[in-house]
Amino acid sequence: PPPPPPPPRAPAVPLTSGTFKLSRSNELARGTLSTSYSLSFTITPNMTQAGWGSIAHVTTGGNCCGYGQRSPAIWFIPNTRNLYVVDGHPSNGNDEVCSGSERPTLEKDITYLIEVVSDPDSTTLLVDGVTRCHDARAGDREVLHDVQVYFSDPWHSPADAEVSDVIMTGLLLSSPPPSPPPRAPAVPLTSGTFKLSRSNELARGTLSTSYSLSFTITPNMTQAGWGSIAHVTTGGNCCGYGQRSPAIWFFPNTWTLYVVDGHPSNGNDEVCSGSERPTLEKDITYLIEVVSDPDSTTLLVDGVTRCHDARAGDREVLHDVQVYFSDPWHSPADAEVSDVIMTGLLLSSPPPSPPPRAPA
Repeated sequence: PPPPPPPPRAPAVPLTSGTFKLSRSNELARGTLSTSYSLSFTITPNMTQAGWGSIAHVTTGGNCCGYGQRSPAIWFIPNTRNLYVVDGHPSNGNDEVCSGSERPTLEKDITYLIEVVSDPDSTTLLVDGVTRCHDARAGDREVLHDVQVYFSDPWHSPADAEVSDVIMTGLLLSSPPPSPPPRAPAVPLTSGTFKLSRSNELARGTLSTSYSLSFTITPNMTQAGWGSIAHVTTGGNCCGYGQRSPAIWFFPNTWTLYVVDGHPSNGNDEVCSGSERPTLEKDITYLIEVVSDPDSTTLLVDGVTRCHDARAGDREVLHDVQVYFSDPWHSPADAEVSDVIMTGLLLSSPPPSPPPRAPA
């Protein structure tokens, strides 16, 4: 007799309407994932980036590498638009579908249809309806419960791309994804442009476990020592938790940013390292943003993520923090700053006026 027909695949579930730009921790849906499923979407790549560019990540929780943590997950390989596609299974939760020359390379500003089709015994990647690679599985998949569907994930910088028409089969939706907790309203701390100066305290207040600091800066001359730009502290320079939350300098003799955002395990933890550290140019104005949540800190320059560092999720509310531009412990960077804004800061009172200088 003929073999029995395969079980019907669950109906298609559209997860988006319209086109959107990929962003970190963007959870589209939660649900139960069958042993046969598919994920499809259209994508238009823009610029490449230095790190892994997260596109999609379906997980039972966490980044890697247990079964269910990448079912599937898709990135651009650093400095390329080559697709890196993982579809885990019980024997290997981080098993790549394509390898080497099989990995498809996409082109900038061209729109593609990407499909990952997974059955108990295989996974197939299609680009514009053409099979690009196919990988066998052992047939031992299990139903996965409480999976989260991210475009892109919380653990990597988002790929620079626009996406639309995200559709899954084999996913039984449980409920809409939880809304992220509201970030405290933005608090403007300055009006107009000012030159950085030592011990210039802009504000005091209570700092939440999720916060951000943004400002524009125009560098002038480099200097021999550390050039302080911003320093948020519960008191003192270093290195207890809360003394650099965050703090930003130029490295000596450069316009390279040194950005620290401390946490209970390390009050002096640098956000970027090595080649990740952005270097600014003289007489050019930049928008700098430090975005901190309990489990990560991200540095953006002109809206582009330059580095991202994980945290343990153990931040605490910080009381009586002082916001300096620049701090009392270093020479001020030679730069003009404007539009200093914080979120997550509950102002307590205006900063104290500096003591009057003695008469001549």
